[in-house]
Amino acid sequence: MKFDKDNQQIARDYALLLLQMRNYDMHLEVKNSMLASRPSFRANWTALAIAHHLVGNYDMAIQVLDTFEDACRVLSSFLYSFL
Repeated sequence: MKFDKDNQQIARDYALLLLQMRNYDMHLEVKNSMLASRPSFRANWTALAIAHHLVGNYDMAIQVLDTFEDACRVLSSFLYSFL
């Protein structure tokens, strides 16, 4: 199925449909593209980790969350260095 990659609402609805159909591999692809289009949106990181968990990529799910936490630490230390 083709849809506008920049439309987050359509991508979110499509991902929910894929979950209901239990098509976890395609759901992972959609969540990965959603994160690529809006990496600053925290929910995209969590959703990608859950998608990896559903596929069985447990180590990758942990790695996604660790990467997000590291990015938050770097950003917060960068922001507080100017105070």
